[in-house]
Amino acid sequence: MKKLAANQLLWICCLLIAVQTDARDRESYIRQFQDIAIDEMIRAGVPASIKMAQAILESADGTSYLATNGNNHFGIKCGSRWQGATVYRKDDDRDKNGNLIASCFRKYGSADESFKAHSDFLNNNSRYAFLFQYKKTDYRRWARGLKQAGYATSTTYPEKLIRIIEENNLYRLDNMNPVSPPLATTTPTKPTTPTSSPNAETGKIFIFNGIKTVKAGKRDSYKTIARKNNIPVSRLLKYNDLNRLKKLRPEDMVFLQPKRAGFRGNKKTHKVNGNEDMYSISQRYGIKLSSLLKKNKLTARQQPASGAVIQLKKKAKTTPQLASKKRATKPPKTSTKKPSIGKQGNSATGKFHTVQSGETLWGIATKYEISVDQLKQLNQLTDNVIRRGQKLRIK
Repeated sequence: MKKLAANQLLWICCLLIAVQTDARDRESYIRQFQDIAIDEMIRAGVPASIKMAQAILESADGTSYLATNGNNHFGIKCGSRWQGATVYRKDDDRDKNGNLIASCFRKYGSADESFKAHSDFLNNNSRYAFLFQYKKTDYRRWARGLKQAGYATSTTYPEKLIRIIEENNLYRLDNMNPVSPPLATTTPTKPTTPTSSPNAETGKIFIFNGIKTVKAGKRDSYKTIARKNNIPVSRLLKYNDLNRLKKLRPEDMVFLQPKRAGFRGNKKTHKVNGNEDMYSISQRYGIKLSSLLKKNKLTARQQPASGAVIQLKKKAKTTPQLASKKRATKPPKTSTKKPSIGKQGNSATGKFHTVQSGETLWGIATKYEISVDQLKQLNQLTDNVIRRGQKLRIK
């Protein structure tokens, strides 16, 4: 009896450890991908709670075969129009004899691509169109609508999604901005007062302008900072308004979350000192470059003159005095490596972009600073479907 009781106690302990481990894995997964889920909600209209719940369920918190071998976190199959990379796994497809065979699933270059492709998949399929008439905060209706539209064959699919959302408070994501603090934590972070020159040790995370931030050390690079903080390099570059790697200087601020639309400190304006450009000012105050340009009625190729006053909170009434010579807004490209997100070329009739695997219209439009509608008009597209190797006019 004693031996039996001891075995039962050991089994219970093992079970508790397994449950705690699963909870930590899910917490980590939510922390890692909640920002891209919110970004996609703002861009494409899919509730962040639904996207995260589907990703958790379909990818088993990022541990499934498709997630680890194909960066496919939503179990999206190839379909007849898919021209990208593939990965095969037995699912629910059968041959003419009724035998289970391997199904073709889409393979993505990164998890972020998968999260974006999930949005496009729902947006570009007419059977899901009715979902976008629902409120983003009505996750229960969205969950049932996905089942109704045929996203999954499981009869309990809506209940599974709803349970995941409610057990992990994911519904809060639907009312949050990308810079909101992580949900999967019980220890609140005490914010510090925003300042233009935060006094923090290099390598230590601190809160600046409501954003998780680190100061670069002597040997730091975007790659080392991304690795230390478990953030994909591509996402870290995006947070810092970069499309490729640049060399970091000691004491440079690196943002671990998307920057704000404005400055939350006491300062309302900034006086340009010497050769400061809009990018360096946006990094100094933790403001998105696009927002800072818009507030001050500047284009990406315009730079303020030394002594000009830049608005940090409200929209400027007039454009600030410009430098006599235009300078590129973004910092010089220091990497000689070609961008991996697409190829571009010139012709007598315009400028073109060659579509690469995993790219979307939204991503291409953002790269060339035009709208998706403009891109579709230039190429006479009636939907958002593009294929690898396709040439798109972007100018």
